Amino acid sequence: MAETRRKPGPRRALTEQEILDAALALLDTGGAEAASIRRIAAAVGVAPNAVYTYFPDKAAVERALVERILAEVAGAPADDGANTGVAASGGAADSGAADSGAAEGGAAEGGAAEGGAADSGGAADSGGAADSGGAADSGGAAEGGGAARAGRAAEGGTAEGRRAAEGGAAEGGWAAESVAGASGGGWREQVEALAIDLRRQLIAHPGAVPLMLGGAMDGPNALRLGEGLLDLLAASGLDPASAARGSYLLMVYVLGAVALEVADVPPGMLPPEAERIAARRAALSEVPAQAFPRTAAATGVMATWVGTEQFRWGLRRVLDGLQAEAKLD
Repeated sequence: MAETRRKPGPRRALTEQEILDAALALLDTGGAEAASIRRIAAAVGVAPNAVYTYFPDKAAVERALVERILAEVAGAPADDGANTGVAASGGAADSGAADSGAAEGGAAEGGAAEGGAADSGGAADSGGAADSGGAADSGGAAEGGGAARAGRAAEGGTAEGRRAAEGGAAEGGWAAESVAGASGGGWREQVEALAIDLRRQLIAHPGAVPLMLGGAMDGPNALRLGEGLLDLLAASGLDPASAARGSYLLMVYVLGAVALEVADVPPGMLPPEAERIAARRAALSEVPAQAFPRTAAATGVMATWVGTEQFRWGLRRVLDGLQAEAKLD
């Protein structure tokens, strides 16, 4: 009796967006090491080879993740899933087929719930944190108060006009007006809003910090963000060379500050800002005052180094320097 051959099951329909959703969820819960090709494939229910249909290697996935996160910063126009990933990685189009008979299993994005955090002197902002006017320069910590989940704490009011570039940005460029739509005010206020919104995105996805520090940020959304920042610095009166140096200085400040914020916590979503400050305060309370009197006296401020207030304080000193330089140019 002739053996009947079973027909293959339906091919698993997979999209680049599903792959990036799964990769971002793994990045958020376990850091960059967790977002391996094998784990991404398992999360979406396919064999690893199916992922390579869309991304040639893990580095391409990481570049696409960076692009996806940067697309959410301060009014930057967001490409759709295909454009963001393919432009950054050179991967294949979404029409590529995945493994046969695999179960459907797109992973949920690991974004954290937003709460309301109290930053010193601010009023609560819906879904975000307090601080509509910025932190005082004294360095005193905002103690107590509810903190936002997953590090979206105390960045209040910085992204109200996100994705609102008026009239749409011309293809291949992003004018400073898109940032102005997000924050209003002069160039300083707009740069501050841009930097704080970038920090907010990185605090929400701390696993992306080493990806940005360790790879070239040369995708479309990274270039749009950089172009917008150069536009704003040019509006300050800086000459082109000084604006380029200032843009680099600001990116070093933002990435460096956030890298230090997330360095002393395990991979995954960050605890609320108030909890992180409290943990640092408790650890610093053990410093022997007789041996290190100045450190012991400054522990109240040092505990807040991982908070929004310290970030604003340093950012404004950088902007003071750029403003002074603009007057000399």
